[in-house]
Parts: sequence; C-alpha cells; structure tokens
Amino acid sequence: MENYSNFVKCFICSENMKDARMFPCLHSFCFECLKSKFNEKISNKINKLNCPKCDALFELPKGGLENL
Repeated sequence: MENYSNFVKCFICSENMKDARMFPCLHSFCFECLKSKFNEKISNKINKLNCPKCDALFELPKGGLENL
C-alpha cells in the first residue's frame, strides 16, 4: 500500500498541504501556493484559472481563492 503522505502533498511546493484549497477538478493545493501562483491574474481581476496539475479551466467563486 502506498504511503498516505503521498496524497497530502501540494503539487506546487511538494510539501505537506497547508490550508488546503480544492479546485472543482478535485485537485488540492496550499492556499499560499495558489496565492503566489495566481497573484498577477487575481490582481488583474481575471476570474478564470487553470488547475496547476490537470490544466482544467474554472471560474473563481465570488470572494476568490479564499472561497475554494
């Protein structure tokens, strides 16, 4: 059986998940990693993002990343 810790790692930073946020495609990432990765898009009021793992496109909920 695989080690459970492999399932709780952030795809962006490869560390244990901190303040996890789940995308509609069901991939999860650390909140701080998402803020860093998408900071420019969010600052420019772009409300559609691609999942860093599977590239699925989705619309941010009202309130942004905080509401994932």
